[in-house]
Amino acid sequence: MSALLALALAASSPADFGGIPNDGQPDNMALQSCIDSSASTGLPCEIPVGVWDVRSRAGDPGIGNPYQWAGLQIVANTHPVAIIGSGPASVLRMVGDGHGADFYLLGTWDARDVRIAGLMLDGSGRTAGFAEQQHLVNLGYGTRRVLIERVVGVHPALADSGGGDVIRLLGGYTPAELVEDVTIRDVVCLGADRSCLGFQRGVHRVTVDNVLAIGTGDQDIDMEATGLITDEERIRDVDIRRFVAIRADGGLSVSLGRGDRISMTDSTVLGGQVFLLSCRDCAIANSSIIAGVGPDPAVGIRRASDRVRITDSLISRAGGGGALVEVYADSDGAPRSMRIEGNYLVQPGAGPAVRLTSVDGFRLDGNMMSAGANGGIAVDVSRGWGRVDGNDFVGGWLYATAVGAPDGPVLWSGNLVRGALYGLVCVDHWTQPLAFLGVVAVGNLSGETPNACPASVMVW
Repeated sequence: MSALLALALAASSPADFGGIPNDGQPDNMALQSCIDSSASTGLPCEIPVGVWDVRSRAGDPGIGNPYQWAGLQIVANTHPVAIIGSGPASVLRMVGDGHGADFYLLGTWDARDVRIAGLMLDGSGRTAGFAEQQHLVNLGYGTRRVLIERVVGVHPALADSGGGDVIRLLGGYTPAELVEDVTIRDVVCLGADRSCLGFQRGVHRVTVDNVLAIGTGDQDIDMEATGLITDEERIRDVDIRRFVAIRADGGLSVSLGRGDRISMTDSTVLGGQVFLLSCRDCAIANSSIIAGVGPDPAVGIRRASDRVRITDSLISRAGGGGALVEVYADSDGAPRSMRIEGNYLVQPGAGPAVRLTSVDGFRLDGNMMSAGANGGIAVDVSRGWGRVDGNDFVGGWLYATAVGAPDGPVLWSGNLVRGALYGLVCVDHWTQPLAFLGVVAVGNLSGETPNACPASVMVW
């Protein structure tokens, strides 16, 4: 009796349901039966070593939208589900296209307590369907408490497809449809078609830890919720740690946007930019961001971003004339309450270390800003108001700080200027004298560096 009980409680395998790896034939039925067994018993579905092929189920009888989009699916499970392989040699491979519909290797809806571990998810066997979105994992409406770990995602770009992510999180429009409490750790994305991690909308409480993205086709992390979203649909409480992106194209690597309480710490971006878009209470800390060659900023903060902090990070670029950090308004709103503190900003080109345009309240404090022989303006302030305190300007800057038509007080204090032609410059102050009544410079050490501002604002 004990032997029979042990057998009944054993983990299942797709081989138990007739699946055969490495035979080039779809294994959907065997794999799905294994997953369903886990969902009904709480015992793992173990994926043996080998290549297990998964086709789209679009057009299969009795399967409607959105479930037909997923070759494998977890829907409203009653017990925890675990899909566990033996490492990268356990391969789930997408084959074919979506027959005119989107295609997910694995999709979840109203799923709870899901673990996906020890697998290679391979999109290299799929073919392009025009405008189809093809994702390896899609965590859909109502999915909660998910752990994805020790997974390698291979998802090369295809011409004429709608793009695809290694892992996409797509919540809905009501509290019941949110995707919540997800941990993604120890994951490698190789050549992701569109994104390594895509956050669409309605996603709350996510931890990303120790994820590597190499050769991504678009953004390594795409977190700008699409469409006109409600406050409930905003992305919230995302903690990104030890994320590494390596790019050759110099494009946008990470976008953190339309969200609240999003942080990226102890992370590295090589060859790409990081943008924060309408991000509230967001932070980048203890990270290295080295942008590629081009005019775009290494770190861009725009739209209605509020209470953003960039701290204790190395920010530079391979070349080009763009700013290292640029904060600016656009037609979707103006940023406010920006803090840029304790960073090492290395500008090899003629662009500024920091450019601030129409920022309602900023503080630059304790940064070291270094320029090459042909540096331009270290801190370029156009409109807005705030403080530039305790910074160290070194190298070949033309101006340490240029202020143009501020909207409020600008305090320039406790800065050390070494080698710049000018310390503080008030741009066009002779034609707009009233705009500069709130500019105050106090306690700065600029050596022989002259300043070009009205005498009334210079207090040393």
